Amino acid sequence: VQAELEGFQPVRITNITGEIGAALNYPVTMTVGGMATEVEIIAEVEQVETTTSQLDNVIDEKRIMDLPLNGRNPLGLVFLTPGVSNYRGQASANGGRGRGNNYQLDGVDNNDTSVIGNIVDVNVDAVGEFRVITSNPSAEYGRAGSAIIDVVTKSGSNEYHGNVFWFHRNDNLDAATWAQNYYDLGKGEFKRNQYGASFGGPIIKDKLFFFFNTEQLKTRTAGSFTAITPTQAFRDQITNPAIASIFNTYYPLPNAGNPSVFDETGTVAWNGQYAWAEPDKYDSQEYTIKVDYAHSENHSFYGRYFTNIIDSPTVGNLPGTDIGVYQFTGKSYSMALDWTCLLYTSDAADDN
Repeated sequence: VQAELEGFQPVRITNITGEIGAALNYPVTMTVGGMATEVEIIAEVEQVETTTSQLDNVIDEKRIMDLPLNGRNPLGLVFLTPGVSNYRGQASANGGRGRGNNYQLDGVDNNDTSVIGNIVDVNVDAVGEFRVITSNPSAEYGRAGSAIIDVVTKSGSNEYHGNVFWFHRNDNLDAATWAQNYYDLGKGEFKRNQYGASFGGPIIKDKLFFFFNTEQLKTRTAGSFTAITPTQAFRDQITNPAIASIFNTYYPLPNAGNPSVFDETGTVAWNGQYAWAEPDKYDSQEYTIKVDYAHSENHSFYGRYFTNIIDSPTVGNLPGTDIGVYQFTGKSYSMALDWTCLLYTSDAADDN
């Protein structure tokens, strides 16, 4: 930022960092002097907040990229904010309910109204930074009874940048899970592959920019499942052949004990647990594309599209059957169009 006025020494403020949702205030004091002398102020010291009463914390790109994240969801870092705790997997700000949080993505509503949380999760390579507001938010947000989590996606620049990544996990060095040991199912398969790429840069230098990101997740596990099935003693009491056929066809005999219902004597079990292992899968795809256009100093535009596709079939309630099985294929998306317009600028001469 540079300020000049005839008869005064020019003042230039450098090293200013603009953060999401920040209202910066740098008072300029000019002294009488010639134009040949310039005063430079380096904005290194953190400012005392004088423009707003809200309490917030910005998680910048450096922390998003450098801090470890299991699953590569940057919102896992929301708990670095003072006053935010993890309550049943959801962010609770100052004791507020997770359902009261307001999630925003590039200023667009990103709240899942059917359950607690956000609709789309953007991976770490597509997030520039995000702000967590925990108290006294300004009127521009509204709605929230708890925290406001405002995420900004990355944009292209005048230089080409990109990356490719692949994270692989498997069961080679894993022990069997507690359930696999308890039910004597043996150690099952586990393979998790998470890979993707990002690329951004100029289309027209200083004017038009693009950014693209994708992340793919493929997980294959051998899940451990249990069902309550009738014992042979219970089946022997059935006199209707049609009902007996249903039990004998679809319900295997218990193999893990743990009965919960007995006969009138309390000694003969009528049910028990049946345990089995079955392959389980989870696939997801994420795509982000963003285009920025700097029309002039007073007008800038951007458009952003994000989609998340999930494919995760459920396991049946009984082994070897389709009872309770459904194919969960979900697609969520988020779009944003933005026009930033500076309608009025002023200098010292205008104001005086």
